Amino acid sequence: MKRLQGLKRDLTTAVRRYHRVRGRRETYEDPDVRQLQLAFDPLIRAAGDTIQTAEYLYLDGSKPPWTATGLRVEEGQEVSVFAAGRLWRSRARDLWLAPQFGLWCRLGENGTVFNSTHDTNTFKAETDAELYLATQFPGQFADRTGRVQPPLQVYDKAEGGFAVLVIVWRARPLESLKDMAKLGDPFGLLSTELSRQERPPPKPEGWGFLWFLGISDIFSEGECGGARCVRCRTQGNVGILQKDVVLPLTPDTELRWDWMVSALPSRLREDTSASHDYLSVAVEFENGRDITYHWSWELPLHFGYWCPLPTWRDREFHVVVRSGRTGLGAWLSEKRNLFEDYQRYMGSPPARIVRVWLIAGSRWQRFEGEMSVKNIKLVSPRGTTHVT
Repeated sequence: MKRLQGLKRDLTTAVRRYHRVRGRRETYEDPDVRQLQLAFDPLIRAAGDTIQTAEYLYLDGSKPPWTATGLRVEEGQEVSVFAAGRLWRSRARDLWLAPQFGLWCRLGENGTVFNSTHDTNTFKAETDAELYLATQFPGQFADRTGRVQPPLQVYDKAEGGFAVLVIVWRARPLESLKDMAKLGDPFGLLSTELSRQERPPPKPEGWGFLWFLGISDIFSEGECGGARCVRCRTQGNVGILQKDVVLPLTPDTELRWDWMVSALPSRLREDTSASHDYLSVAVEFENGRDITYHWSWELPLHFGYWCPLPTWRDREFHVVVRSGRTGLGAWLSEKRNLFEDYQRYMGSPPARIVRVWLIAGSRWQRFEGEMSVKNIKLVSPRGTTHVT
């Protein structure tokens, strides 16, 4: 019965999504490799000896996932990557991912994976190695070398891919990129990369990114009403910030925080995999599970559900603590008993809390989501631990 109810929910939400985008769906004409080459080749020739190698390639989203570029770089050498295209989940429902989320790099077969905050990147090689590129979606990395969680058959139904240009530089690239941009800005990629280099992404002090979702420029640190806060703005992307906080989980342990949510990134119920866009504060426990408290577009207050994403099921539980549009744009205070919530929604509570998370996702519906969070603390009879 639950399975049938879930299928009905997913189908209803999919139909609603289809009708929402039917009249406003964009016409997508992403450049292919040939178009990328025609646009960039004159600029590459003008850059002359500052470029050692320029290579064009196509990353097919249906191929699991790593591609050897054939480009070997030396430690300290700088490399630029420019990408265009989409990985499609559903053309009818206008669900796709851009290179910022879907394109990943590593140096060598066993190197550490990394991404960029935009569809472009420039990085300095930390070792002598061949450059590899990958499309992560629809799989998910199982470890930091980019081994993909099974089953690999998930790639068979994937559509789309990325046209990519890789430039290996002889000299420092910033001035050469500026000179190239004076002659043209193919598909906006040069201006994107120059902007990315000139404004490094802010990351709130003491926080780190969940490694397999990668870095982003979603989060920043600021001051809100005289208190230190984390600001968040997401549109078409996703990110998770984490801070280590190792504490006992007791029957009296509470999570408290103040937040101002100015815009919700969903226009549908968030408990389907194709509409799972939301803003939340979460706590991770020593068993690897987390409970995440979010503000829903339409799900009822106190509604709870396991994450609908296949690789997160049985790992993350969502609880709705605010619903609807009332209160958006105002500072509000929240308080949750973590022990009671775990017991009610997830089963027998573990012994310890290990991290606090901030989550922001808008990759599917691509509406803007915006929030500020301050005064995050864990309170128990043993005392108060301030997170922000």
